[in-house]
Amino acid sequence: LKNSPFKKSQISSLQISKMPLLEIFIAMFLDELDEIYKKGLKKDYISIEENRNFLKGKLQFSEHLKQNLVHKERFFTQIDEFILDIAPNRLIKSTLNLLKSKTTHHKFKIIKALEMFDEVGFSTNYEKDFTYKISRHFDYYENLLS
Repeated sequence: LKNSPFKKSQISSLQISKMPLLEIFIAMFLDELDEIYKKGLKKDYISIEENRNFLKGKLQFSEHLKQNLVHKERFFTQIDEFILDIAPNRLIKSTLNLLKSKTTHHKFKIIKALEMFDEVGFSTNYEKDFTYKISRHFDYYENLLS
């Protein structure tokens, strides 16, 4: 484990000697997540197109004509929203949800961590979420996602 991304573990050797290996890795994952939370969960701009009852964002004129020929009170618009529900956060939340059923020692800490991701959905397409380009602003997420 010399090149492990989790080599800066905060767990004392006394605690480690009494834990199964999976519990040790879960504890290291949660420690890394705690560091990310202290630095701030990242948000990103996501383009959202939807039919609204009010004009907000850019009017997508051709789509507006197709969908709202009968409903003159609606607008088909496109906006960029700055949200937490992005691929890295979805992967973390999905991992926490999986770990919740695998651990006995850290269940409470995982439930508290899941509360931080209330605004984030679960990952439905893992391959697509793992191909998300991590910019330099997400560099402190790298250990957790690698």
